[in-house]
Parts: sequence; C-alpha cells; structure tokens
Amino acid sequence: MGEDKISLTKEIKFKIITPENLIELIDIIYEDYEKNLNLFNEKKEEKEPKFTITLLKSDGESNETREYKKLKEEKKLYNTNYEGIKVSYTEGKEENRIEFAIIAQRSYFRREIFSDEWNNGIKISGKNEEWVRSKFDKINRIISNWKDQCKIFKECYGIISILFIAFWCAIIGGVIYIFTTFFHLIETWWFFGVIGFIIAIFLGVTTSDKIAQYFPYVELLTGPNHLHYEDEKRKNIIFFILVIVIPFLFVLIGILLTNLITKTP
Repeated sequence: MGEDKISLTKEIKFKIITPENLIELIDIIYEDYEKNLNLFNEKKEEKEPKFTITLLKSDGESNETREYKKLKEEKKLYNTNYEGIKVSYTEGKEENRIEFAIIAQRSYFRREIFSDEWNNGIKISGKNEEWVRSKFDKINRIISNWKDQCKIFKECYGIISILFIAFWCAIIGGVIYIFTTFFHLIETWWFFGVIGFIIAIFLGVTTSDKIAQYFPYVELLTGPNHLHYEDEKRKNIIFFILVIVIPFLFVLIGILLTNLITKTP
C-alpha cells in the first residue's frame, strides 16, 4: 500500500435513474460504512468512519442525514420528488473516500454545472489502491446497468431538425400558395416564399429543441410513479415523428415527383 492517493472518477450521463437504482448503489456504500463503524466501536480502528446522505428538493431545500436505514424504511425515494441526491462516505483509518452525486439535468445537449459538490458522477479515492479499484469496479458495473436515456437526439439531431424544417416548409408553403392564389398575388410568391422559409427554419429548430427537453442529460425518477409523465411524452413524440412527420414528407415528395414527371415532355 503506497502513500500516494489514487482517485478514480466516472461521469454519469444519459441515464434514467430510479429509486431502485439509487438504493442498490447506496446499499453497497452503506454496508462498507457499517462494517467499519463496527470495527471502530470495537476499538479496532483509530478513526470513526463517516457517512452522510443529502437530499435536494425541487424548491432548493436540502436535508442532510446519516440515517440511511430510516430513509429507506420510510421509502422516501419513492414518496418524495428530489432534484438531487448526494452521498459522502469516508472509510476511516485509511481515509478512503466515496463521493456520489446525482442532480436532475434539464438540458439535453450539455451538462449543467451547479457546483463542485453537485456534479453527476462518482469519485472514489484513497491510499489503498486495491480498495479503491474494487469499489470503483463494483459501482461502475451497477451504473452501467442503469437504463440509458434515448439518444435519438444526440445521434440524429441534425436529421430531425431538417425533418421538422421540411415539415414546416410544407405547411407554410401550402398556406402561402393558397394565400397568393386566392388574392391573385402569384407573381409575388417568391417574396412570401423567402419569408416562409426563414420562419420554417426558426420553427423547425425551435421544435427540435423543445422536444429534446423531454430527453434530459440525466433523469432522476424519485417520488410517486404517477408524477412521471416524461416516458409517455417521449413515446408520443417518437410516434408523431414516425407516423405523421415522416409519412407526410414522403407523400409530399411523391406528389412533387409525380408532378415533375407528368410535366416533363
């Protein structure tokens, strides 16, 4: 065992985190704390291990406690909506340390930095390299099994934006055609067309950005199940894109190609 500290970190991103996920992870940390607390009480260890869990509510109020068992028995993670959860554990003699923090992220495209204490991730450090690596590997396996956030916007944001721009172009173009035809302004269609195209770009990008908010960077699903509408909204959004937007554009392209072929001598 060397004198230098070793530190291993893992950022948590694009995950949907449930109370079951949190309990499984915190249980591992708390079991190690209890083991070392018993050794301390038997005077086999020089330093008392420390464990705290901090719960951050949506109104900004935070509660810090060492009574994890009580929190677990009262099913707080199931009954209360929390914006963030932080766990800090110091082993004792070797000063091995585990720091774990999760905070809900409203943004999809970037990680919001709240403070050094509230970064989504886990950090395990200490002088005992075997202990650090063992705990890190175990916790890393647990986090890897958490449900992934849908990455459709991460991987296909540009394509989806183009789809919505085309969708709005078709709708606005149809309105402009009806308007210019009805008021006999067909010769000025290009003027309205340019304005309509600019509006379609704005609406297409705005629509994509708004929808992306339902696929947050980190989603924390504590509290009663009936308060979680995001999953249902995501299904509706994907359904809308697959069943309405894309078929609509295919039909429009088909009509345009048919007219082009028909008019070709």
